[in-house]
Amino acid sequence: SSNLSVSNTTRDEQPSYMSTVTINITYYSAWLFIALGFTFNMIAFAFFVRRCRREPKCADIYLATLSLCDGVGVLGNCLYVLPLTFTNPINLNWMVGCNFFPLLMYIPTEMSSFLIVTITIDRFIALYFPFTFRRMQSRKRTVIIIMCKLCFDLALNFYSFGGMYPVPQ
Repeated sequence: SSNLSVSNTTRDEQPSYMSTVTINITYYSAWLFIALGFTFNMIAFAFFVRRCRREPKCADIYLATLSLCDGVGVLGNCLYVLPLTFTNPINLNWMVGCNFFPLLMYIPTEMSSFLIVTITIDRFIALYFPFTFRRMQSRKRTVIIIMCKLCFDLALNFYSFGGMYPVPQ
């Protein structure tokens, strides 16, 4: 006779696919990422805002906006992922139907990606066309670019603010 036996349990009686160790690691690492990511991005934001007050440069404006977007994005993504990790998917109507999550998730993530591309283009122009760059670069133009992208992101995610965000039944 073998020591292995076939279980006659139904699907509802089977243990969860996630062990207690996995849940603890996920839970504590998510809170660690929130604490470190949000804290250090806000420190970077304060640093670049302080530098902008003394001697405003376009790169400092981009980096201050990037650190703010990353800090809010870390907070939003972690607050979205934690309930998904520990909640039965059937009970997620409160979260999926919430109109506030696009503010904390999608907009900062899209802004962060856009700012990295914008900083890359800005540095490319500064290196390869230095005389044109000095003429084109201005704090006003930098703020206008950031505000236009923010307006575009708000318009892109507007459907979720109007209550048209799909809620599963």
